Amino acid sequence: MVAPSRRLTRCVLLVLVCMLLTSAVFPSALIAASHENPDESKEVFSGIALLRYYSEALDLVLQKDEAGVEYKLGKMPFTNVPSHLKEVTGDFASSGIELSCRVVSIDEHLDELRVLLSQSRIDDAAELADRIPEELSLSYGILGALERDVEVSSEGLKIASPDSGSSLSVAYNEVQDRLNRIEKMLNRYQNIFADLLLRLEALGEVNLLPTVVTLVVEPDVAFVGDEIEFYGVLSSAVEPMAERTIDILVNGTEYISVVTDVSGHYCGMMRLPYEYDPQVSLQALYYPVERDKGMYISSASQMVEMDVLFYQSWLELSVEEEAHPGLEFEVEGRFDYQGSPSSGERDIEVYLDDVMIGVEAVSDEFSVKVMMPPEVEVGKHTVSISVLPYERYAPVLISVPVRVVWVVPAVTLDIPSRAVVPGVIMVVGKISSDFGSVSDTKVEIKLGKSSVSVVSDEDGVFAAEIKMNVGLWLLGAQPLSVGVFPSQPWCSPVLVSEKIILLNAVTCGGMLIMLVALVLLMRRKFGADPNVRRLVDVVDVIPASSSSVHLNAASVPSVQLDDSPRGKILKCYLWSAKLIQSVTRVFIKPQQTLREFFCEVEPLLGPAAGFFRQLTSLAERMLYSKYQPTDGDVSCGEQLYQDIDREIKSEDL
Repeated sequence: MVAPSRRLTRCVLLVLVCMLLTSAVFPSALIAASHENPDESKEVFSGIALLRYYSEALDLVLQKDEAGVEYKLGKMPFTNVPSHLKEVTGDFASSGIELSCRVVSIDEHLDELRVLLSQSRIDDAAELADRIPEELSLSYGILGALERDVEVSSEGLKIASPDSGSSLSVAYNEVQDRLNRIEKMLNRYQNIFADLLLRLEALGEVNLLPTVVTLVVEPDVAFVGDEIEFYGVLSSAVEPMAERTIDILVNGTEYISVVTDVSGHYCGMMRLPYEYDPQVSLQALYYPVERDKGMYISSASQMVEMDVLFYQSWLELSVEEEAHPGLEFEVEGRFDYQGSPSSGERDIEVYLDDVMIGVEAVSDEFSVKVMMPPEVEVGKHTVSISVLPYERYAPVLISVPVRVVWVVPAVTLDIPSRAVVPGVIMVVGKISSDFGSVSDTKVEIKLGKSSVSVVSDEDGVFAAEIKMNVGLWLLGAQPLSVGVFPSQPWCSPVLVSEKIILLNAVTCGGMLIMLVALVLLMRRKFGADPNVRRLVDVVDVIPASSSSVHLNAASVPSVQLDDSPRGKILKCYLWSAKLIQSVTRVFIKPQQTLREFFCEVEPLLGPAAGFFRQLTSLAERMLYSKYQPTDGDVSCGEQLYQDIDREIKSEDL
């Protein structure tokens, strides 16, 4: 039957072990943030937002912002709308984009028609006037499709009444207002066209005198930038027209003007524009101005086609696969003129996507370094090299992909692996990278609920002291996190974490006091256990401090250190303890158990520690159990003593 004191001792030890295990886990454990299951999440849709999106797109149509309409309505298929509205919103987007293009085209054609009529260019004006009615008709049809799409959308949104005053009804009325304004704009275009058409008919009814203009160009083949000669005659019926202005058009655009002489002849020199097209069209144009208005009809010469020569070049380009924000990257290239003479030095412009980031003057083979903008986003980009035209040499444009990435700095920490709380922990570290020191970097250090911020020096070194407050835990591993936020644009933020084993001195001290109090209470209530007395007696054999240790079997009255197997084993332990004390200068204290003494000297024994651990366990078995040792146990104890003696001498402790 187990004694009451022994049962109580076991219960107390069990409670203490449970407290130690539970308190080893810090209460500041991180709680994972909850996320909504995407399969169970509800779609969020607002009919008011959809109708206002319609209104904003129609506003851009009224502003004749063709690019804005295409950009805004181009995103419509990706918006979050219910399935029964997806088709109608898609139709609205395509119709809105088409109507925007039609409106811009009608507006431009009406302006062009005004100019042709002001120049009395009846034939050209009539040709253009034939196209405008069709464009107006198509625009009215597209507007009707938009109105139907809006009606279908309102039915899908279940708008009870446009006059209900609700936010949904107000948004619907805003869309209708835009549609009405677009209809008024088309009506205005219709009226303007009708007025211009009347002016065209009036010009046709007036008895205007026809004119004829000719054009001759020499030579018919030339390099870009070369001067060419042109000449011709302007006449009306059979008489020449003196002192009239003749416009020379290049590819339909006015390029140079000359005045006829008294005989209606004109001539001049012009330089071929640096447009680097293999062919160019030239035409002479006369239209009546001032005193000639209402008397003559404008005229244009036949098109004169010229072959244009220029040197073409090809560029082989290579850039680094990876670049970093705020750092230079290298661009290498080589020009190939394929038989044409070399141009020598060329000016190039370097673009990142559509933003120019550098201008350089380079030779046929070049290698230049260009600074990557610090504010560029990491990811895939395009580097383009635009070679500017140079006299007879055509421009070149070539693009290559590049990936912009951050440099991940290396962080080395010098921190203790163990610490006692409360106290101060010194954290020393260094930040470095392959591109130089990471100086003036903000460093945030956190340990539990304590935190501190410092800035690294010019070599990337930082040091900080962080305090750890007392908690209810006893012992545990706490993560020390160090966040590095570099000021250099090419470096990315870094978070490193190291674990520190923390011992709570206050809580452990209190627990030890409680344990001692419980033991004293048990001894007072139940008396000393024989096994405890035997342990104390054996410990007393080994003095706590002495320069020379004397072990005498006669000083152990409660343990018979005779020639019995138990006595022989205990003698082996005492001899080993004496040997260990003499070489380590660590002595058994009166309050220590055999196991506590072993734990204290274990780090000093080296390979002998394993043998002393086995011998300690064997001695505890002899003291604290009723086990009857055998001759084999005696041999084991003697062998362990010899092994300890051998290892200690070989280690020269």
